Amino acid sequence: MRQYLVIREYERRDRDTWNSFVREANNGTIFHEFDFLDYHPQGKFNEHHLMLYKGNGASVVGVIPLALFNIDGAVVARSPYGASWGGFAYSDPHFAAIYAMIESLLSHLSDIGVSSVEVVTPPIIYHKRVDNHQDFALLKHGFQIADRQLTSVVPLSLIEDDPTEIFSKNAQRNLRKANKSGVDVRISKDYKSFYGILEQTIKERHGGSITHSYEDLRRLQTLLGERMMLYMAYYKKQPIAGVLAFAVNRQALLAFYNAHNPDFQQLRPLNAIFHRLLLDAVKHSFKYVDLGTTSGLHEGIADGLFRFKESIGSVGYFRDYYTLEL
Repeated sequence: MRQYLVIREYERRDRDTWNSFVREANNGTIFHEFDFLDYHPQGKFNEHHLMLYKGNGASVVGVIPLALFNIDGAVVARSPYGASWGGFAYSDPHFAAIYAMIESLLSHLSDIGVSSVEVVTPPIIYHKRVDNHQDFALLKHGFQIADRQLTSVVPLSLIEDDPTEIFSKNAQRNLRKANKSGVDVRISKDYKSFYGILEQTIKERHGGSITHSYEDLRRLQTLLGERMMLYMAYYKKQPIAGVLAFAVNRQALLAFYNAHNPDFQQLRPLNAIFHRLLLDAVKHSFKYVDLGTTSGLHEGIADGLFRFKESIGSVGYFRDYYTLEL
């Protein structure tokens, strides 16, 4: 099973090669690409991205975004370090190839004095050819599952014509209510209004602050272009709700943030937004819409959130968090 791989640290001159590889990889996503990762201010993280080559090093077979953190005198390697997931994006989905990548990674990190490794792998919906080879290879190398989160996903193969086919009766009523009330949904560039609604939503739901600043969102929009879409709902020209979505790869759209003004909740604007988003995803031949994580092993079960996501057709897939002490 052993394969000889050459491992090399990424340099800025490799940016186009890296991004091109990720876009054609079996499981590559924007969270592996520098079109996303470059929104971080330069120097904020001790980045240590790695590229793996087979045999004589003629062509890339895998890449992994990494950053190194000094925590209580120990060096911790994390992938991702400022994204939803990381791990290897790979071209060859055969188990032997992926097993060799993990082996090469651990040998390299041990050589440079890393004490522990943390990896979050993409849900399998983002694979062109579905497999759990990376997850199994991590476990075979001694990684433990530190957390398992359930991400809610709408399989678009269930929709023949209109998303309401898979909506619950209650979700269909809510959509009719939004339409009858005159809620208008459109793709917008009004990030300022959306961010204000999002701040209010995060504060009321979680009592905290947003992971990304307004400037982060604007920079991401510049970097990602049409792969980042803002769906906004308006009532009498007033913005009342929004969903920020990423075209993560050719497989799936990700609803990254959603927010609504509670003063207009009775109009059910999110039902109208997700109906439009699902319509667009079907139109553009995506296979899934990822509604984001709904619960994890170390947090409570949000019954209302489960009910809402399942009411518009979602089912659960794992997003796993792995750790290893070297």
